[in-house]
Amino acid sequence: MFASVLRTLNEKKLPYVLLRSKSETVSTETELDILIRPQDTYAFKEILKQHDFVCWKNRKFLKKQVYARFDEGLLWLMDVHYAFVQNGLIYMDLDEIADRLKTDENGFFVLAAEESLLHYFYHNLIGKKYLQPKHLEAVRGILKN
Repeated sequence: MFASVLRTLNEKKLPYVLLRSKSETVSTETELDILIRPQDTYAFKEILKQHDFVCWKNRKFLKKQVYARFDEGLLWLMDVHYAFVQNGLIYMDLDEIADRLKTDENGFFVLAAEESLLHYFYHNLIGKKYLQPKHLEAVRGILKN
């Protein structure tokens, strides 16, 4: 489901980045976090509409929307972020890091190691005040490399 949306984004050359997701599990996950540039909102929404996603929640303060699709008994949720923001604080800008984005083995855009590490720390420490256990393995992998 999500892989099809991501391939369409690639075809349309719309910048995005997967957040806290591994592209090898995109085809099996029912939830996906993605970041897009605010100026690409309209084009992105058109792509989601083509893939039968509808806006379920709109959290303007958080610079985030949640899109949903119910298909074959499954609820597919896509958290669409328009900024790296936590508790109202924008901590990174997609335009500033766009030239350092990496494509993974499936051709999907992911953060470079340095930005990924910063994202995990800022996201967790600003929002939770500690590094969540579910993110520890990813941080360890980045630091190991």
